[in-house]
Amino acid sequence: MPFGGWIRRAGHLESLPLGSGIITITFPDGPCAIMPLPTGDLEAAFQATGAADVTAYAAVPGPPSPPAAATEPPAYRSFGWARATSPHGGMAEAWLQTGESYAFTAAASIRAVEETLARSASGAVSPAAAFGADFALTIPGTTRTDTIPAEVPVAGEA
Repeated sequence: MPFGGWIRRAGHLESLPLGSGIITITFPDGPCAIMPLPTGDLEAAFQATGAADVTAYAAVPGPPSPPAAATEPPAYRSFGWARATSPHGGMAEAWLQTGESYAFTAAASIRAVEETLARSASGAVSPAAAFGADFALTIPGTTRTDTIPAEVPVAGEA
């Protein structure tokens, strides 16, 4: 993080000042400010998709919430968001929703080991590249919502 944010443009890593590039997206809970952040997701998305332009975002920390006076522990939810845009302007978005992120990571790690042993997979690849795009959906409590609008016509095509 002391080196700022990173994105991929034309297949090459490009640095950004940390805190720049903030956008707002709408999750099921409502709007959320996000910014480019140097995470392993940047390289994983690039390797899994081959897309030349990739930005990995993380939520911009907001003010702390007041403590809840609930008798039960809170139910944590975590979200992931992806948007792909074609050279012709077509766009698709997807939201992944799961429970508490550390519990998801532990469950996904166990599933990855199970799949690796079952398939005898080898090499260094992302879970999606190794086990398929729906791998995350094998984790209990995980759902995906896809929004794929009608195709944008290509110039010159009817």
